Amino acid sequence: MVRARIASPLPNPRFAPLGPRDRRAAAPASSHGCSGPTVSELSIFEPVMHAAVFVDFENLFLSLKNREELSGLRIRELSLGILEQLKARLHKDKAPMVLGRSYAAFDTYPGMEVAHDLALMGFDPQYVLVGHAGKNSADVQLACDVCRVLYRRPDIDAIVIVSGDRDFIPIARQVLEENRELRVVAIPDSTSGDLR
Repeated sequence: MVRARIASPLPNPRFAPLGPRDRRAAAPASSHGCSGPTVSELSIFEPVMHAAVFVDFENLFLSLKNREELSGLRIRELSLGILEQLKARLHKDKAPMVLGRSYAAFDTYPGMEVAHDLALMGFDPQYVLVGHAGKNSADVQLACDVCRVLYRRPDIDAIVIVSGDRDFIPIARQVLEENRELRVVAIPDSTSGDLR
């Protein structure tokens, strides 16, 4: 939601302060007969968006692990560092994270080592099932949660998906059709060309 003030055609316009009427009556009047602070005294209200962040943690972890230049480094710390930087970037862009979820098989490696850290960072760990072939259901659970947010949380303006998996193309289209901002965060080498 964008909030704006309509400027007066008078030179050096003045606006009534926000608040109860008794404060407005106590404000000194200007030469134009209006009360309240001048435009230069008002702080400019920048629109604030609210973001929901959905992290396919195993996708992020394995994308980093498969990069040769990162061999020997602690991939766990790199993954958590990327998520911290994402939160800082959203805050800087005036789109703070109000909902965070992370998806992995948290009873196996690497999930079991990071579930607590992710929860402390605000990314609520969502346990996903692992099938017989070793494929987990993170994509399906993440897509269901994104749809739930799209239709039940009108206060969320931006959807951030941390994964480069092409399985998210239909949900990315749905986010855009619902007139929400979409951000995809992924490691370039492992990002599907369709998501770029």
